[in-house]
Amino acid sequence: MSAMLSLPSDEAARRKFEYRIGGAVSFIVSLVLYILTVAPTTSFWDCGEFIACSYTMGIPHPPGAPMFIMLGRVFSLFPFFDVGLRVNMVSVFSSALTVLILYLIIVRLTYEWRGVPKNFGANMTIIAAALFGALTFAVTDTFWFNAVEAEVYSLSTLMTALVYWLALLWMDNHEDPTSVRFLITITYLFLLGACIHLLNLLVVPSILLIIWFTNRRVLLRSDLWTWSAVVAVLGFSAYLMIYIRSGMDPIIDQNNPETWANFQSYFRRDQYGTQSQFTTFLDRVAPFWQYQVKKMYLRYFGWQFIGTGTTLGADRFIVENLSFNGLMGIPFFAGLLGFVYHFRKDWRNALVLLVFFFMTGIAIVIYLNQPDPQPRERDYVYVGSYMAFCVWIGYGLLAILDKIIELLRDNRPVKRMALAGAVLIMTVIIPGNMLRVNYDSHDRSGLYLAWDYSYNILNSCEPNAILFTNGDNDTFPLWYLQEVEGIRQDVNIVNLSLVNTHWYILQLKNGARKVPVGMTDDQIKALTVYRLEKPLTAKLEVKADAVKKYMPEMAGLYPALGTRNETMEWEVQPTYGGQFLRVQDIMVLNILQANDFQRPIYFAITVSPTNFIGLRDYFRMDGLAYKILPIKGVAAHPQVLAKRLYEDFKFRCTNNPDVYYNLNNKTLLQNYRNGHINLAALMLQKGNQEEAAKALENMERLVPDWRVPIGNFPVTLQLAQMWAAAGVPDKGVTLMEDLLAQSANDPNQRFEIAKFFHVYARDFPRAISTLEELVSSVTGNNENAGQYIGYLLSVYESSGAIQQAIDMLQDWISTHPEDAGANAKMQTLQQKLAQADSSSIQ
Repeated sequence: MSAMLSLPSDEAARRKFEYRIGGAVSFIVSLVLYILTVAPTTSFWDCGEFIACSYTMGIPHPPGAPMFIMLGRVFSLFPFFDVGLRVNMVSVFSSALTVLILYLIIVRLTYEWRGVPKNFGANMTIIAAALFGALTFAVTDTFWFNAVEAEVYSLSTLMTALVYWLALLWMDNHEDPTSVRFLITITYLFLLGACIHLLNLLVVPSILLIIWFTNRRVLLRSDLWTWSAVVAVLGFSAYLMIYIRSGMDPIIDQNNPETWANFQSYFRRDQYGTQSQFTTFLDRVAPFWQYQVKKMYLRYFGWQFIGTGTTLGADRFIVENLSFNGLMGIPFFAGLLGFVYHFRKDWRNALVLLVFFFMTGIAIVIYLNQPDPQPRERDYVYVGSYMAFCVWIGYGLLAILDKIIELLRDNRPVKRMALAGAVLIMTVIIPGNMLRVNYDSHDRSGLYLAWDYSYNILNSCEPNAILFTNGDNDTFPLWYLQEVEGIRQDVNIVNLSLVNTHWYILQLKNGARKVPVGMTDDQIKALTVYRLEKPLTAKLEVKADAVKKYMPEMAGLYPALGTRNETMEWEVQPTYGGQFLRVQDIMVLNILQANDFQRPIYFAITVSPTNFIGLRDYFRMDGLAYKILPIKGVAAHPQVLAKRLYEDFKFRCTNNPDVYYNLNNKTLLQNYRNGHINLAALMLQKGNQEEAAKALENMERLVPDWRVPIGNFPVTLQLAQMWAAAGVPDKGVTLMEDLLAQSANDPNQRFEIAKFFHVYARDFPRAISTLEELVSSVTGNNENAGQYIGYLLSVYESSGAIQQAIDMLQDWISTHPEDAGANAKMQTLQQKLAQADSSSIQ
């Protein structure tokens, strides 16, 4: 800092020491936090792919992240811990360094208008504000989420913060002719950062504005442009890794960018469409304000600084665009105060920061033009704007401290106490409260779900199987297990999203792990959607010896299998635009035919039914995958399903109350529950109560209701009935008692609960009391009132409460005298009562 040159050397040394201590605190606190909460292995979405590509130097999805892959490779070589954890540490250290640099940015921005403080107290005020802003950013929802998994966003944010900080260093030393080295370094980092994620380039306008305000003449220096061109080439040369490694044909080789044409297509992300963002600036694919701004940005911004909603919509996204839940909006108001304060004190740098905030927020909204719906929340894209706002949160504290100093200038003891108290209180109610609110949901230290779930999908398959998966989330963790852990490499994974592309089909056909494809390479390259004027009747002849080989475990259930040929016949409906088959549908049909039932073929349970192309009747649930059978109607095989659930699968954290599960995680656990329910149903069909109870008890142990509430009346009722049928009626009664408390406003549900007490639990008093409350609560206008009363009569009668039945029936007849059935029933009941009285007299 050139301003420190004006201080005596000992004072300058003290200010630097204090300044550096603050930086060390910001780094160490955030680093410890992220180490404590880092995921112990792979997570869902892109993490599995990035770890696998780091470990094998493979080619990830376009436009690639070669710098992350190479850095991840270095971390993967460390000789300790799980490989996934090693690569996750790239994000841990990147995020902690980002917090440190944000601290440095806030300090340097403050020095720009205040100068370097000449005493300890003034310096500590600035350091406190900088630590406050930086540590607030450290515990924001999205940044923390990115910090504990192997994704590119933490490293990209680090590069963004780094170039901004270097621009401030240049601004501080711009009069020195050699300071141009900072700008040259920034150019290098821009291009190097683009080899991690292109979001890094969004800071360019802010850097140009800093140069314009500080010393625009530097842009006329030829050495700047010459060296910038050189280092730009050097920085971007990291992309040669993609080109070179693809030529070596690694197992993961997305888009096969080993030729110049393929490389261009890869970098342009042609796989995801080539829509021009400039031509669609006004042609929005979704409502701009209501969806793209409010739902896809302001809602996320609110999560960081205002609060997070709790209501889920039909799309399983949080509904509330604005909620004060948890954070109570306090960080946001602190940021607004800091925003005003910054513009009052230093409008130029405040404007630069505002441009940075805009470019990394609303500008991305405009550029991306996101359609509705999105497959997942996209808050991670806007982290740069959250970082900018945290500078103003730091200034919010600084504004408060400066006001205290102004008001108590002449009372030093009280002033010191007031300053310390303000720092303490603000730390507790903003970063402290954010830490409290976000800790559980961001602590992934015991979360093995992605690893175990993927392991269980693979182990649902028989040896040498072909497995159709849906997309990124159920494919990338499988790649991690196969390529990093070496687990079940005999299973060929066919990603239904990627199989719409020619390069991927060619890799399946000609790669190291071949999948049977009945097309030539030229035919594959010519593939496009197929017009289907009407539903297609697909047929597949399956030879008897293939059936016998393919389903040996079915011989006991179907003795005739393997003695005759089987003919599969099913209807294929158009899957695209109401009149086309997608390439993926064509390839499923082709692979099924080319395989000729020589190898087992499965659909992962995560595949959408819209991708089954009519094969659903031929599926058998083998755990977390459906095996395609050549015969219909075999929903599950009890021995196969039991082996998967009891022996082959891992459930390391499903019932650990200390491990947080988000909504998507809980949704996946429903598949574990469904597998156990299916197994229990099969055992009950065979009359094996003991095995049915075992399946239900295992389900209750592994997926307890407190982890994933059933939340569905028909399923809960089914479970209660199954418990009773398995000889454990008390379990069913407990479920029904819980439901009864939740069904106060639903007469039909209460009626079903009463029937359970009567039929399954044989608890006549409970059934009668439930029905009596139901009958007394419904009005005569209820169309089912007669049904409720009739059933209560039957329960009275079967339990021997004849007089109660007569009394209730008399009330009914008094208002429905024309009901002939009721009058006839009254005569029958009176006769029964008379016979009972006569018997008691005798």
